[in-house]
Amino acid sequence: SVALRRVLSRLLASLPAPVGAPFIVIGTPPDQRHEFGAMFAAIVAAARNWRVSYIGADLPIDDIAYAARLARADAVALSIVRSPDVRALQAELTQLRGALPDAVPLVAGGHAATLYGAELRATGAIVIPDLDAWESWLDAAAASGFPAVAG
Repeated sequence: SVALRRVLSRLLASLPAPVGAPFIVIGTPPDQRHEFGAMFAAIVAAARNWRVSYIGADLPIDDIAYAARLARADAVALSIVRSPDVRALQAELTQLRGALPDAVPLVAGGHAATLYGAELRATGAIVIPDLDAWESWLDAAAASGFPAVAG
């Protein structure tokens, strides 16, 4: 895991985005320690000309919100692999959605996000079911010009 994390981190760092590109903060919420999906999502975003801040795994909601506000992020994306307590996850994402500016989309992807799509959509999150949908969302969001509103 350490070797793969190192390779993915180097790959992400090798993909600089153009000046003025939209900015996204990516990580995993509390109790989500499986970070490779989030890291892959970050690499895909960077490859599609987004500026990316990968902030890590198993992060407190307040820390995710703080990082997004501090960075003036245009979007926040979370990878959610499993959820033994979907109500707790729903409460956490509701808290995060409330802590972000209205113009900043909250995106959730990963295995558990697809399993609990309805519950996560109820929090205001955009649920991304797969890699194709992630790429489409990134392209559409960048093309919409929302960064000028949020950033």
